[in-house]
Amino acid sequence: MIVADVQPFVQVAGTIVGISGGLLALYKYLCDKREKELREWQKVVIYKIFRQNETKPLGFTGILEKYRIEAQAFVAVDLKKTEISEDALRRVLLELTSSNILSLRPNDSFQLQVAEAKPDPIEMLNLVNQELVRIVAPNPFVYTIDEVVKEMSPKVGIDIPLLRNSLKQSIAQGLLVLDDKDRIAFPK
Repeated sequence: MIVADVQPFVQVAGTIVGISGGLLALYKYLCDKREKELREWQKVVIYKIFRQNETKPLGFTGILEKYRIEAQAFVAVDLKKTEISEDALRRVLLELTSSNILSLRPNDSFQLQVAEAKPDPIEMLNLVNQELVRIVAPNPFVYTIDEVVKEMSPKVGIDIPLLRNSLKQSIAQGLLVLDDKDRIAFPK
């Protein structure tokens, strides 16, 4: 056999290898894309489960059971219940934990991180003023700062030391006054 006779076979073999390599790369790309998309949808389903139970921690087995039920009802994408293994669920939970969406709790349980909205300072000031008017205005020089603060703190949601400092600033500015026994009133 001469090189000229072998050359067409080499070209055909090279073409077949090239096409096979391209098809293999395309297959791998599509599989990776599907896996990434599936993982994102799994996160969505798990997040939905935690939103439905946002005040209580959920154990791993409970999450797995709820996932399998919820994934069946999820219409946006085909999430077969067999598509999440325990290892895959752990990976998703750890990803959500590292993103500060979930927090890891004792006994292999997880809980949704719920961000509390910061109160509007103007609303807080109005609430404090309303409570001062309610407590101090009808009872001038009856209560001490500590008594007023203990009464107001649970109603306005401000810690006692912070509220006490606020009242002391109001006294320093002349918005409130104290008598010789440190009882509080509005100025006349």
